[in-house]
Amino acid sequence: MKMYMLNTPEPTANMILKLDSISAVRNWFRYMPTCYILLGEDSSSAAEISHLIRTAAPGVTFILAEVHGYAMDGWIAQGLWDFVNNPKDSGRHPPTNALQHTTSGLMQGIPTLKRPL
Repeated sequence: MKMYMLNTPEPTANMILKLDSISAVRNWFRYMPTCYILLGEDSSSAAEISHLIRTAAPGVTFILAEVHGYAMDGWIAQGLWDFVNNPKDSGRHPPTNALQHTTSGLMQGIPTLKRPL
């Protein structure tokens, strides 16, 4: 699974409902009031996940960045490190390649930037 860091000022309860509705987001962990680590399918990209968040939460401001667990460091609760070091699917959605079904033709007209994950 790919890992993303999401930062948004959206109130927690609203954002949780929105993240739970996106099948391409396989799991998430909120580690600060406005910060989440998301797990996406291996075939996902930040642009695709970002589009799905904008669709589920129109008007919500956020920044999404792909991250690598092995490249993370800091001083924070053990629960986050457990999530990062041993990522697991929540089982909330059926294990399908949801992006194939939800983003057909999505990338047309959306500017993309090449950046390291």
